[in-house]
Amino acid sequence: MDGDAVTAYRAAVIGCGDVASTIGDDMLGAPGRWVLPHGHAPSYEAAARVELVAAAEIDQERRLAFGERWGIANHVYADYRDMLRAEQPDVVSIATPTPLHEEMALAAVEAGVKAIFLEKPIASSLVGADRVVASCANAGIPLAVNHTRRGDAVYRKAAELAQSGAVGELHSLMMLFPSRLMWIGTHGMDLMNFIVGDAQVSWVSGEIQAGGERDPGGNAIFEYENGVRGFVNGFKDNPVGFRLHVIGSDGEMVISRYDLRLWRNRPGSRMGYEPVVYPFPQSLNYVSPMVKLIDELVEAIEGGPEPVSNGRTALKALEQIVGIYCSSRRDCSRVRVPGGLDRSLAIDSL
Repeated sequence: MDGDAVTAYRAAVIGCGDVASTIGDDMLGAPGRWVLPHGHAPSYEAAARVELVAAAEIDQERRLAFGERWGIANHVYADYRDMLRAEQPDVVSIATPTPLHEEMALAAVEAGVKAIFLEKPIASSLVGADRVVASCANAGIPLAVNHTRRGDAVYRKAAELAQSGAVGELHSLMMLFPSRLMWIGTHGMDLMNFIVGDAQVSWVSGEIQAGGERDPGGNAIFEYENGVRGFVNGFKDNPVGFRLHVIGSDGEMVISRYDLRLWRNRPGSRMGYEPVVYPFPQSLNYVSPMVKLIDELVEAIEGGPEPVSNGRTALKALEQIVGIYCSSRRDCSRVRVPGGLDRSLAIDSL
């Protein structure tokens, strides 16, 4: 090829379940705003400079179905370590249950991969997450974590608007989601952090929903070092679904799969304020959020900036979740972040 040729990176997926392969099938025709493709394999297929070449999955039925669907039937493995040795991929996606993330990420670093795309949350414990982040940093390996909304054009615009004063000085955020702190709540924590420019949380007060369920929901209040407060309503059966309210001194934004609303207060009203609806900017360059995150991971391999959704940002979201657990065990008292957290606490989750 001539000088216009570009490097193609070889990608492999560890874990061949829904989020790796078929999750986008369920989104076709679903209500709300979805930008496809979604899932690791279809996103690699759509990415301009990455080629899916191999996968590993312990479940034989899933392994064979994945290989057949994505055209790599002769390159699927039962043991991910065998796959890493035989295929020597450049980029590895880890799409397994959370308790396996740490072990697999460290193995990928040891195998000499060039980048890792890790499912959220980053690990079951902060100790494990610390190891993953430090190992990647020490090896110079870019790490992206699939907090998908950071790759979404609408949520990026919302963060830009919030940080540029579109609703005035930020006052508070209210996050709603229907249970499962580690599976869904991690997206909520990360999105709030993204909106406030990844400011550090100072303290957390929260409660875990009783009932003994694996990965239960929870409610919380926390405060960022800049004074903005976050409120979390994440108990089971919350009928609202995933929704974020961004409240400022001069207005409010509401963002979800269904809502894109922006209000600004009209000065001079006899009541002191009068909310006026403004159209949320939607003339945006829509690219699949996961494809966007993969494209940015490739840029990081080549010396570009750190991925927007990275180990450092994912660690903050996990600290907030661990903070809710620690606070709940102390009668919902305030827990300092990060100093008051039990970093060895392992949270059982999917």
